[in-house]
Amino acid sequence: MAAAGSALRLLALVLVLALAGCATPAAIAPAPATGTAAEVHRWYGRFSATSVVPGDATREERFSGRFLLRRSSGESVIEISSVLGQTMAVARSGPHGARLETADGKVFTAPSADELLEQVFGWRIPVALLPDWLEGRLGADAGGWLVQIEELRDQLPRRLALRWPEPPSAGQPTLALLLIVDGREL
Repeated sequence: MAAAGSALRLLALVLVLALAGCATPAAIAPAPATGTAAEVHRWYGRFSATSVVPGDATREERFSGRFLLRRSSGESVIEISSVLGQTMAVARSGPHGARLETADGKVFTAPSADELLEQVFGWRIPVALLPDWLEGRLGADAGGWLVQIEELRDQLPRRLALRWPEPPSAGQPTLALLLIVDGREL
């Protein structure tokens, strides 16, 4: 598993890769739509991530920021920013593979978003399930993740907690994400 702060920051980014969106984070004005309204899905809001790596000196890392993501016509794009609005990374996923570019110019590619996550972070994350989770459709197979809706607004998740692995096992790294959806356009 990749270590340290920048990996956790990027992990939070790619966790929402399948949802995708490209925008300016701060006050978050949604980016112009491409295609018809029926083809475009957008979510925007805030996130926090906590990673705990056990060992002789247990390491706990925390990070928070903003996300704006859009999914349309088979492609997903997301921009993740710090709480102060600095772009940290942009990720794209589609039928021809997945690509992640960081603010410092590093580029990672893989055949799929799941494989990209595993390559960059060492975590296998079921990104294809994220749109369903953000719409309140929690299925039985969550790929080892515990997914809980902590708050609803207009019958849709406003606050979503994700924890891995479920159930936790001794000595294994853990990851907890909290997504707060400030808005959506479907």
